[in-house]
Order: sequence, then structure tokens, then C-alpha cells
Amino acid sequence: MNKLIIDRQKLFKFYLEKVNHLCDSCDWVTSVSPELIIDIIAEAIEQNPSIVIEDTTMQIIQEGIENLKKGKSLKLINNQLN
Repeated sequence: MNKLIIDRQKLFKFYLEKVNHLCDSCDWVTSVSPELIIDIIAEAIEQNPSIVIEDTTMQIIQEGIENLKKGKSLKLINNQLN
């Protein structure tokens, strides 16, 4: 299973843009609901897929272990990680 990494800087920038737009379009904002926050985050990821990065390091390591068991070289593993 691969781990997903969130680019928090990109997400934060998108989130602030949305919140600022919301504040500009309303005279009065007293609170932001959890649902709105989730909607903003989901929209950020849907519109900017580069926010989510798939970390394949563990998969590469597991494949490397399997290759070692089969007698293959560590060079392949090193090339994939670099």
C-alpha cells in the first residue's frame, strides 16, 4: 500500500484563497462549518491533483526485498530510490 503525501503549502494557499473569497463575498461571516472546510479541502484536491503525491518508497523497498530473495542485485533498488 502506497502512502499519500499532501503538499500542505499548496493546500494552505488554496484554502486561504477560498476563505478570502468567501469573506469578500459576504458582509458578515461568524463561523465556518466543518462541512465547508471539508468541501474546500476536497475541491482543492480535485482541482489541483498535484497537492497529493503518492509515496512509492515502501513499495520499492518491498519489491527490492522480493528481488533480493530471488537473487537479484541491489543496484535496481538503489536506482529506483534515487
